[in-house]
Amino acid sequence: MAFAHSPNEQGDWHALGDHLRGVAELAAGFCAIFGAEEAGRYLGLWHDLGKYHPRWQEYLVENAAGRRPRGGPDHKAAGALLAARHQLGPLALVLQGHHGGLVARTTLNQWLQRQQADPATEEAIALARADMANLEPAAMIPLPAFAERDRPGAKLDAELFVRMLFSALIDADRLDTERHGNGWKTEVRGTPVEMEELWRRFAAHQAALTASVGDSTVNRLREEMYHACLAAAETPPGVFRLAMPTGAGKTRSAMAFALLHALHNHQRQIIVAVPFITITDQTAGVYRAIFERATDPAPVVLEHHSEALADGDTDHGFGREQVWARLAAENWDAPIVVTTTVQLFESLFAARTSKARKIHRLAGSVVILDEAQALPATLLTPILDMLRRLSEDYGTTVVISTATQPAFEAVKEFRDVPATAIIPDAPRYFAALRRVTYDQRIDRTWSWSEVAGWLTDERQALAVLNTKADALALLDALGDGAALHLSTLLCGAHRRQVVAEVRRRLSAGERCRLVA
Repeated sequence: MAFAHSPNEQGDWHALGDHLRGVAELAAGFCAIFGAEEAGRYLGLWHDLGKYHPRWQEYLVENAAGRRPRGGPDHKAAGALLAARHQLGPLALVLQGHHGGLVARTTLNQWLQRQQADPATEEAIALARADMANLEPAAMIPLPAFAERDRPGAKLDAELFVRMLFSALIDADRLDTERHGNGWKTEVRGTPVEMEELWRRFAAHQAALTASVGDSTVNRLREEMYHACLAAAETPPGVFRLAMPTGAGKTRSAMAFALLHALHNHQRQIIVAVPFITITDQTAGVYRAIFERATDPAPVVLEHHSEALADGDTDHGFGREQVWARLAAENWDAPIVVTTTVQLFESLFAARTSKARKIHRLAGSVVILDEAQALPATLLTPILDMLRRLSEDYGTTVVISTATQPAFEAVKEFRDVPATAIIPDAPRYFAALRRVTYDQRIDRTWSWSEVAGWLTDERQALAVLNTKADALALLDALGDGAALHLSTLLCGAHRRQVVAEVRRRLSAGERCRLVA
C-alpha cells in the first residue's frame, strides 16, 4: 500500500488512495458551486500522484523513523502531466502550484517539458493507474462556459477560474491532511448555525429594537429604509448599491438585506469588508451581539484582520473561541465574516497558497463592501473588474454600501454592469436626515494649537486626522488629560474600551473630546 503522510499520534499511516479520494470529494463540493464539480474531483485525485513513486515512499518511511532523508521526486509533476495530456491547462497550472504558488503559463510549459523527460514521473503515473480505478476521465471534463468563452478580456475570466480552482484544491488538501494528522482541529472547525436560524435571531433582535425606540421622524425614516432592504432582498444575485445617510442604521439594514437575499438565492455566507480596522471592531461587535448565543457550540462571527487574532485574553489565546477563530481565518469557514478590504483583495489577487485558500468561499456568497468610497483609486480598475466577474460567473452578490456612493460607473470595467439601488429615492432620505452643516476653513494652513483651540471651545468634539502621527501631534497640542484617542496604535481591546467610554460620555451629556 502507498501512503500520503507519516503516522499520526495514534500511529496510523495515511493511505495515499484514501487521501486522494478524500481531497477529491472535498474539492468537488467546493467547485460545484461554480459549475466545476468534475474539475475539482480530478484535481483532488491527481494532486499527489507523484507520491506513488517508490522513492517517495522510502522518503516517508525514513522520515517516520526519525532519519533525515533526501526529498523524493516532485510529487506534483505526475498529476500536472496528466492534466496537460487531457488538454486541461487550468488544472495543470493549479496542480503545479498547489504547494509553491501559481506560476505563469510559460513557466508551467517549460517545467512540464522537464518533468516529462524524468522517468520517475511516468513510473508514478503507471503505479497510480494500477492502484486506483477511474483515475482518468473517459471523455473531456466539462468546464464552465465562462472559463473558455471567446470575448475581449476572456484571459481574465480564465485567470479567475484558475484562482478559484487553486483555492478549492488548497483548502481541500489541507483539510483532509488535517483530518489525518490533527483530528481535533477538524472537530473545532465549522459553525452549525444555519442561515435560517441567523435570520430568526436577527428578526427577533430587530423587533426588540423597534419596540424600544419612540415614534419620531428619524425612526420612521429608518424603518422605511430597513423595509426597502427587505423588499430588495428577493431579487436575483447581482451588484447592488446601498446608499443610506450616516446614522440611518446602515450596518443593520445591510445585514438584513444580505440574510434574506442569501436565503432567497440559496447563498451560503455573508462577508463584510470595511476599510478601517476601527470600523471592523465596531461592526463585528454589533453582529456578535445580534447573532451569537452562549449556548452555541462555536462562534458565528469571524473577525479577520491583521490585529484580530493578536488580542490576548485570560486564556492566553488558547481558549476554544480563539482556536476556532484562528482555524476559521485560514479558509473563512464561518457564516458571517467581518474583514478588511485589504484582506479581501490581497486574497483575491494572491498567487500564494495561504492567502488564496479562502477565496473559493466568495462563490455563492454575499459580499458587502462597507464604506466603499475608501477603496484605493489607483486600484479601482482591477478591483471592480474582479467584483464584476464574481457577480456574473460565480453567483456572488456584491453590495456597495456607503453614505457617499462613488461614481464607479466612470470606470470602464464597471460601466456596463447594472447596479440595483436598494433604497428607492435615496436623496429624499439624505435631505430629511441632514444634521450637519459644513464650515470649510481652507483659506490657509492651520497650526495644531489653533485646531486644539477649536476643540477646547466645544463641549463635545471629534477630530479626524489623516495619519496616526497627526493625531498624536494634535493630542499633544490639546494638552487635555481627559481627551480620548482612537487609532490602530491601540490594540483591539483598548479601542473597544475607548468607543464604550465615548458612548457613555455622550449618553450622560459629559464633556467628550476624541482625536482619531
